Amino acid sequence: MSHDPRAVIDAIGYVTKYGVQWRALAVDFAPWEAVYAFFERCSARGLLPDRLVDRLRGRLRVALGRRELPTPVFDRLPVGQGSRQAPRCIKWVWSGVAG
Repeated sequence: MSHDPRAVIDAIGYVTKYGVQWRALAVDFAPWEAVYAFFERCSARGLLPDRLVDRLRGRLRVALGRRELPTPVFDRLPVGQGSRQAPRCIKWVWSGVAG
C-alpha cells in the first residue's frame, strides 16, 4: 500500500514538533506504521535533514531528564613545544555525565 509522501513527511514533522508518540498520530496523516517504517528507513540511510534529527534528539534528551542541547567542552591539548595550552577544538558531550 502506498501513501502520499507529503502526508508521511508532514506526520514526521508533527511527531517532531509536538513530541507525540508514533501510535498517537492523528488520522489525518498516513498510518503510523507506514510513517514509522519510512522514518526508520531514512534514518538508517542518513537521509533525514540534520535539523529534523537535531529536534528529535533534543526531545529525546529532555525526555531523559537532560538539557535539550549537549554541553560544549573545550579540549585543551598542548600546542608546540612549550607548556602553553590553547583550546584545540570543541566537542559535544553526549553522555549523561555532562548535561
